[in-house]
Amino acid sequence: MIDTATAYANEGGVGDAIRDVDGSSSTQVKAGEDVRILITADSPDRGLPIATLATDLTGAGLLGDPIAVTPAPHVSIAQQSRFDRPGTYFIAAGVTAQGGLDAGVAVGRGHNIARADVTVTE
Repeated sequence: MIDTATAYANEGGVGDAIRDVDGSSSTQVKAGEDVRILITADSPDRGLPIATLATDLTGAGLLGDPIAVTPAPHVSIAQQSRFDRPGTYFIAAGVTAQGGLDAGVAVGRGHNIARADVTVTE
């Protein structure tokens, strides 16, 4: 499990975790097999609400467009991915906590990224 919430708690930052279905930050599957992924993000006590979440569940190295979430101190979503070729894929989730009421203003944002690896065998 990747859990960075503790490291940021004293700074009022944001922590997140990305796990496969068994709670691990790495997993091994066969090519073509579905991978269930649980993504959680938490702000420390009195922290900023999580406002956006973006993922790279293909291992491409780029986060996609943000997923709509209701701003809250805790966000949890389940996603699914599939890898058709053997190899190791590094998936990621990025979260942003937003201070203030205007999501278009960059001041007061806190960012964090969690990563996990998926090893695909034949």
